[in-house]
Amino acid sequence: MISIHDRRMIIGLTIQKYKNFSPSLYTDIARKAGIEHFEFDPSIFFDIYDIEKLKRLVVGKSVIIHAPYYTDWKYDLSSRSKEDKIEEFMKNLKQFGFEFGVKAIVVHPPVDPNADLHLYYQNIDRIPFPVYLENLPNQPWAVFENWFLGVQNHVKAKIGICFDVPHSIIANGLSNAFEIPASLVSLINYIHISELDGSVDCHWPFFTPDGIFPRRKFVRFLKSMKYSGIINMEIRPVGKKGIINVIRSYFLMYRLLDFPKYLYKIIRFCVMFIPLAITAKKILKIL
Repeated sequence: MISIHDRRMIIGLTIQKYKNFSPSLYTDIARKAGIEHFEFDPSIFFDIYDIEKLKRLVVGKSVIIHAPYYTDWKYDLSSRSKEDKIEEFMKNLKQFGFEFGVKAIVVHPPVDPNADLHLYYQNIDRIPFPVYLENLPNQPWAVFENWFLGVQNHVKAKIGICFDVPHSIIANGLSNAFEIPASLVSLINYIHISELDGSVDCHWPFFTPDGIFPRRKFVRFLKSMKYSGIINMEIRPVGKKGIINVIRSYFLMYRLLDFPKYLYKIIRFCVMFIPLAITAKKILKIL
């Protein structure tokens, strides 16, 4: 078991290639805003020049990588027909994971219609980092519990849970989203959050109109389990205000969860505003 009680709580951000934003440009902006944790998806491996930039930007930061998942990538770790893609991911993971100081890998349950569970278990055991298995929107807690415990019985890898709150809201409803089975609570190592409309995993920034994310309930849940790990914002910037709303979301979470640190972050942000504004000019040229 991977303990959740030996770490300080920090708020992180998912970084993907987004429109004309390179992962390194987005990461640079996030660093200047004070973000200390980054979750990358496999798109960071596509540009070797950008990878070199990223290596410098994540020094001293916390890093997790999300494995390919079927919804976006059309393959996952169970896809026998895409073993060449899996091998490419594994190669990149081993080559760059240690250089990035990767802490863990987030893995979805297999969704490939032709999923090969034996291959899935084999690939989990090949990952040279702790693995956090993520609950999906079609997995009510009883279903996820049975699936997770089944994976535990088939692999040798260190596995924990990536608790995706919006996925749980969709699968279990707002009233039961945090009613996690007792057998799983102590295994939560990592948390995903984002704004949503209640029926679709929107990955909106907070402050988005019509969002229903239960902020106060979420805070009560964290306090009840004395969570002290990483909370990662899986949110996408949309348009010119998107980046601003991502940064606002970051400060909002600290205001809710750690007010003294929120004050420190705000002061630091003001001091860093000038270099951040310089980076913003680069963004405006791209948009």
